[in-house]
Amino acid sequence: MKLKRDFLICAIIIIIIIFLDIIINDHFEREMNVMQNNISDLQELVEENGNGKEKVEELKKNWERFDFIAAYYTEHNELEKVSLKLNLVKKNIEIGKNDMTVEYLEELKFLLNHICEKDKLSLKNIF
Repeated sequence: MKLKRDFLICAIIIIIIIFLDIIINDHFEREMNVMQNNISDLQELVEENGNGKEKVEELKKNWERFDFIAAYYTEHNELEKVSLKLNLVKKNIEIGKNDMTVEYLEELKFLLNHICEKDKLSLKNIF
């Protein structure tokens, strides 16, 4: 009888963990799509030598909203890397170095994908 109760408790804990992971991954994917779209729009604008200051501010606002929530359940080191690259993008747009801006935007895309893949619940990440 005690073994059944222990097994039931373990099963409930595992179900709760899986449920929370599904909710967190859904949030990550929605926010990731918004960030990726903003980065792509900014990258197109920079490649056309347009003024991307408004897009950078929009990207920064979206990142701050995402960062505030993601800080609860992901590594701060990864979030700091994205914040650093975002600040570098902003500074390079202000001084007009479009070639470096495109490079930093590509790194931002990679870092965001890395955060998303790293936090997914999968066998690869468990073992």
